[in-house]
Amino acid sequence: MFPDLPGCMPCASDIDEAMHNAKEALALHLYGMEEDNDLIPEPTTIDKIKLKPNQAIILVKIQMGLSH
Repeated sequence: MFPDLPGCMPCASDIDEAMHNAKEALALHLYGMEEDNDLIPEPTTIDKIKLKPNQAIILVKIQMGLSH
């Protein structure tokens, strides 16, 4: 789950699949927002994110293409 991007929720059955799916989901979500000229929000700082007992914070890094 990406708290700043409602609707961007990758699913997986294990941690490796989760990492792969998170990268793919984030890249596709941001690409769609860029194509729709939607405002991409600044990420919430880690200290402001509230976790549930079964959640962890993981850095997901993607490479976005250059805008035209």
